[in-house]
Amino acid sequence: MIERIAQLFVLLITAAVSLTASAQTTIISRDVNIFGDSIITRRDQGGRVIYQITKSKDIFGNQVTRITDENGREISASKISTDIFGNKRVEISENGMPAATVRSSTDILGNETESVTGNDGREIRSIRRFTDIFGNKTTTVSEGGREIAVIKRSSDIFGGETQTISDGYNHTQVTIKISKDIFGEEKKEVFDETGRLVAMVRSSRNALGDIKKVISDGYGRDLLTINISKDILGNEIRRIDCNMDEQAIDKMLKICGEI
Repeated sequence: MIERIAQLFVLLITAAVSLTASAQTTIISRDVNIFGDSIITRRDQGGRVIYQITKSKDIFGNQVTRITDENGREISASKISTDIFGNKRVEISENGMPAATVRSSTDILGNETESVTGNDGREIRSIRRFTDIFGNKTTTVSEGGREIAVIKRSSDIFGGETQTISDGYNHTQVTIKISKDIFGEEKKEVFDETGRLVAMVRSSRNALGDIKKVISDGYGRDLLTINISKDILGNEIRRIDCNMDEQAIDKMLKICGEI
């Protein structure tokens, strides 16, 4: 969960630099350089770099993530460290300045607590996650001591998963249902607060192992197609085809849980 929080900060920051082009094709490549660093590069259909995410480790074994723009200028950076008790700490900076810190801890029951503090040391948000005796997971998000969101995950006997996101008043805002057919192909359905289907993600795999994901709206109209393959070195390449701009792509992928 702590990595997901860091990803949310990344999304907010990268969205600000993703408004430049209404590209119909986006290429996301994932590869490893000679130093063992993992590099995710996002390009438009002309090959221009939109942003790049580099994940590496420092001499102490801490995971460092840097997000840079098309000119190589650092937009954001984060460092994940772990203390001797297994608690994690994420330090996030923006344009070289401290922006936030995320700390996590786990109690003797295995329940996890995470807190997000600003650069002034004051808590911005806290997240608590626990699992009941049936294996269902619940995550609560609070701001200023007030609960603002609850995320519940449960599984049925067929292996399907349901996720519900509610506000602080226990009103369901989003429901996500994940299932697989007899061929193991995954389908993800997203419903709004009224129970209306607003998006669907269908996954399939060809004989070469390449994955195709199609995101459609509630009326079945295809909005975005993701083709995932690997090059001869085993590096992952994602090709995204759609008619949306970069900011809309980020939002759609986030809503459907694809980033």
